[in-house]
Amino acid sequence: MADLVAFDPGKTTGIVIGEYHDNKAFKPHSVDQLTVEQYFQTLKVLSTVDPVTVVCEDFTLRRGRPMSGEQTLPMYLIGALQYVAFYNRNITLVMQSPAAAKQGVTDEHLESLELLQTPKTKWDHANDAMRHAVQYLKSIKHMPTLEGGFK
Repeated sequence: MADLVAFDPGKTTGIVIGEYHDNKAFKPHSVDQLTVEQYFQTLKVLSTVDPVTVVCEDFTLRRGRPMSGEQTLPMYLIGALQYVAFYNRNITLVMQSPAAAKQGVTDEHLESLELLQTPKTKWDHANDAMRHAVQYLKSIKHMPTLEGGFK
């Protein structure tokens, strides 16, 4: 068994916490959307956990968009996560580009795996965190994920 946490950081941060086994599908225990304050509380707890893989969407600066606080907030949230991971050797931090998850894991894939949260507009950040979790499982060739959602 391995524990997996996935984040889609921003003003509202999507989070998925779950576990996977070599021969069983990913099982989320918690899927939510956090405020900035809740995110930092989660990092406090994360700093005390046993071995865990944390997957996080990386920050991508977009051309032509002003450098406002809301646009750069994910960069600071990611920095805090990197700090926690650096000082806790039980955390394996995996960064993924936004495109990797959105292009690699569609709504149809999440539906096939019974992991899509609905209504989608209410759960957009949580679904993006789920995409990152599933993309990570694809990258390590987790067969139950590949067989369940990528036929």
